[in-house]
Amino acid sequence: MLGRQKFRLNERRGRNRKHFAKALAESGATVDLGSLAQDDGYSEAMFRGLGFGEIETLDFSDFENASLTWDLNQPVPEDWHGQFGFIYDGGTLEHVFDVAQSFRNVGDMLAPGGRFVSLTPFNGYPGHGFYQFSPELVWTYWKNGQGYEVHACRALEIDGTYQQEMPEPRAEGTRVQPKIGAAWRGRMPATRVALWYEVEKTETSTGTGAALQSDYQARWAVGVQ
Repeated sequence: MLGRQKFRLNERRGRNRKHFAKALAESGATVDLGSLAQDDGYSEAMFRGLGFGEIETLDFSDFENASLTWDLNQPVPEDWHGQFGFIYDGGTLEHVFDVAQSFRNVGDMLAPGGRFVSLTPFNGYPGHGFYQFSPELVWTYWKNGQGYEVHACRALEIDGTYQQEMPEPRAEGTRVQPKIGAAWRGRMPATRVALWYEVEKTETSTGTGAALQSDYQARWAVGVQ
């Protein structure tokens, strides 16, 4: 877990509890919702309760009692390479200036077959961190550059009232740029919207490919011809 994420089960006047209960029901999980909460408000118990096993937390400092401390602007130690079957970023990498190095660190730490899941700012988070991320980055870097399999890529409001799949720009033949407007018209609301994506490191992932924006690559190819 990048950054020690909280699990706010009882905040927002009970709406969080209803939201999590609905998510558990839809996933088919039979775990008791109350057993996922812990006294300090963090999320290790939730991950364990959902079957993820023991959780290590990585942060820049130990101010929230992270079990591992490291500056993700720098390459992680080699003895961390390939050690994790699942890495979750609940809002950390947008705060790391050298985002390219932070992505390389995630890839180095993942074991083959491991998955990286990120919930990161997409739109409406001015001043939150250094960056907001685009679906183009998910598909171009993780899939086409690194050879990972993309299992999910969608824009969503945190409360789940808006969700929209973000397809691969290269496959669409154009940039994926959602129009802002009313959700009932199929548009992205002018509120805080996050990008949720899940990628898998396969046995053939090389980790050496370049990340070049797909629509420009298409234009360059035409120019060369």
